[in-house]
Order: sequence, then structure tokens, then C-alpha cells
Amino acid sequence: MLASISGLIIEDCKKLVHEIANVEYYSVKRSANRVAHCLARQSCFMSDCIFTIRNAPSEVLSLCNDDALI
Repeated sequence: MLASISGLIIEDCKKLVHEIANVEYYSVKRSANRVAHCLARQSCFMSDCIFTIRNAPSEVLSLCNDDALI
């Protein structure tokens, strides 16, 4: 077990995930998953929001376009 608050949260999440069938999880650096990080950051300011292509933050759309070019 990791000896930190985030480690305890990760362990709790792992326990919860075992109750759901067909789930995999990976630890990925923020820089390797910029779109997910951006959406998580935006969700702090936009609770109860479902993003679609029409209302996604411009930063998210820009990152998606960058990823599509790779």
C-alpha cells in the first residue's frame, strides 16, 4: 500500500473496481493524458455538466485536434 493520502484513495478505488466486472485501470502521467486532465480540471468549475462537441471547452477541442494530427 502507498503511504500517502493519494495512495489510500487509490487503494479504495481498486477495492471498488473489483466489484465491477471487466474494468481495467492504469496509472498514466498527466502529460500523457492531457485531454482527461483538462476535462477533470474543467469539471471543478462546471459541476453537473455533460460535455459534447458543441459545448466542450476550447482547450479540450484544441487538445483533441492536436492528438488527431499525431
